[in-house]
Amino acid sequence: MSLFKRIYRWVKVLILVAWLLFLLLVGAQIAQHNPELIVVDVLFWSSPAASIGVVLCVTLLVGVILGLLVMAPSVFYYR
Repeated sequence: MSLFKRIYRWVKVLILVAWLLFLLLVGAQIAQHNPELIVVDVLFWSSPAASIGVVLCVTLLVGVILGLLVMAPSVFYYR
């Protein structure tokens, strides 16, 4: 493997870690400034009471995971 590919792989990992750390810090700030508890009601399911920040972070995480799952078949197909 060439040196350029190794450096490129490490840069991608560092950017990903920095992005995840940024999202974690933003979620922590939202949770800190919004201590009110809310309950999410979705059709036949009701969540336990949680702060707005936690609900936003979980929603973001679920959205990212669903996006990755939707894109995974096309990525694997083209590789």
